[in-house]
Amino acid sequence: MLSVSVLMPVFNGEKYLGAAVESILAQTYPDFELVILDDGSTDGSLRMLRQFRRGDPRIRIISREHRGFDETANQLIGLARGEYVALMAQDDIALPERLALQVAFLRSNPEVLCVGGSFEVIDGDGRFLTILRQPETDQDIQRLNLVGHNSIHNPCVMIRREPLVRVGGLDPGFHPTADTRPGPDRNSRLKFMRARPFEPDGWRLFLCALLKPFALQR
Repeated sequence: MLSVSVLMPVFNGEKYLGAAVESILAQTYPDFELVILDDGSTDGSLRMLRQFRRGDPRIRIISREHRGFDETANQLIGLARGEYVALMAQDDIALPERLALQVAFLRSNPEVLCVGGSFEVIDGDGRFLTILRQPETDQDIQRLNLVGHNSIHNPCVMIRREPLVRVGGLDPGFHPTADTRPGPDRNSRLKFMRARPFEPDGWRLFLCALLKPFALQR
C-alpha cells in the first residue's frame, strides 16, 4: 500500500500554489501521492497544476465545478489511496522533512490516530513572522480543544486514513472555534470526539510531539 496521500483542495490559489506544490514534491520521504482537487478555479490554478503533473507522475489532478471547501475536502479523502492522509493548503509550505517525521512518528506510536506539530508563520511575501509552538501531549491537546483552542493546524496534519473514512470524513456543518475559516483539522477532530471518543482499538485522538517546525503557514 502507498504510504501517504497528500490532499490539497485548490480554489483560485494561483498566487501561492506553485510554492505549495513544490514544497511537497521536494519532500525527503519518497512514498507519497499528491492528490489535488481544483474546485472550479477561475484563475490560472488549473493550468499551473497541469504543468506540474506533466513533470511528476506522483501528482493526480481532479477538476470540477465549484462546490465549496467541505465537499472538496471530503471528496479528496475518498480519493486517497495511502495508509496516511496528510492535509495541505494551497498557500502553505511544507518543510522538507514533514512527511518523513510524521510517518516515522505514527509508525512508532500505533495507538495515535493523528499527529500535528509546530509551525512558522510567514506573511504574503514569505517573510518570517513567528513560530507557533503547540502542546506536546495528548492530554494537553484534549484539554485545550475543549475550551476552543485548535492545536492541530491544517499544514501540519497527518491522519490514519482508515479511521477517518470510517467516521465519514469531515463534518461539514461543525465549526466550533472563534476562527471561522473552514479547517479540516478542526472539523474532523471534533467529529472524532463525538463519533468515537473511546474505541476498543485504543487509539488516542491526537498526540502532538513534533516540536521542530515543519510547515510555513501564511
